[in-house]
Amino acid sequence: MLSDTQTLFSTVVTGTSSDWPLHTFDRIATSIAWAADTAAGVIVYEVAPSSGYSGTWKTIATYTAINDAAGAFDGESLDWAGDVWIRARFTTNATAGKFPTVKITRQKIGLG
Repeated sequence: MLSDTQTLFSTVVTGTSSDWPLHTFDRIATSIAWAADTAAGVIVYEVAPSSGYSGTWKTIATYTAINDAAGAFDGESLDWAGDVWIRARFTTNATAGKFPTVKITRQKIGLG
């Protein structure tokens, strides 16, 4: 299996990440490491037909902050087929000073 991981956010509590191509990848894995005591925050992963697309991006996964004194992890693996771009976006700001680490891993099954 061929894979690569991109960190989309790690030092912000609001905003939209850069766009990443999924053109030849079969699977994506989303991951969010919530900082300890993050009381607020919602992050979505979205896809669109092109980088910088100005229309409405399609939401494929939504994660809400998990308020845990030790921090928390969230994510999933999604099979994917399509010539699209992906990004992460805060739809609700995270708790001030509580920076989640948001990543995407793109995977090509059967290579390696």
